[in-house]
Amino acid sequence: RQQGTNFLINNFFGVIANTASSIATTVSGVVSGFAFNIITAFRPRIIKSYAQENWCEMQTMINNAIKFSTLFLNMLALPFLFETSFIIQLWLGKVPQYVEPLIRLTLIANCVGNINSIIGTGIHATGRIKRISFLTGTLFLLTIPISFFLLRLGCNVETVYIVIVLSNIFIVSLNTKEINAKKDDRNEKIAAR
Repeated sequence: RQQGTNFLINNFFGVIANTASSIATTVSGVVSGFAFNIITAFRPRIIKSYAQENWCEMQTMINNAIKFSTLFLNMLALPFLFETSFIIQLWLGKVPQYVEPLIRLTLIANCVGNINSIIGTGIHATGRIKRISFLTGTLFLLTIPISFFLLRLGCNVETVYIVIVLSNIFIVSLNTKEINAKKDDRNEKIAAR
């Protein structure tokens, strides 16, 4: 998705916007990398809880992973959200055009994607992922043609990242609905025993 986004931005806005997109992706990757380590620490416990049919512990692990990784991600992202210009000026000496809004939107997309990653771990623990993977994968891929269409209508470069943020929010809501449905299925099976 990121490569398609960069391709669209380069074609519609040129090298300056594409550079800004690359800087935003770099900042976002560094900030998200730290939060990903927290998610990695929770992943085995989430899967183990599901395997032991301990839904309450699994839900607690998912909630804790979301809390801790979001807290840590926000501790790193908030300075960039509020002082983007100052930090980029320290780093690069000059703030390129488009960098500030693209960094902010990319960090917001990553905060939502962080939650999605954790919920996805719970879904993957069930082993029944075909339908949800198809739906979420399709939504990830649809961001490119939707962005293309909006750019053809004359929207600005930030629109591409707004589409990504909205796509991530929609995917989180789908995954939340899916994991709750799996919880209900699991509870029915346990009650039937």
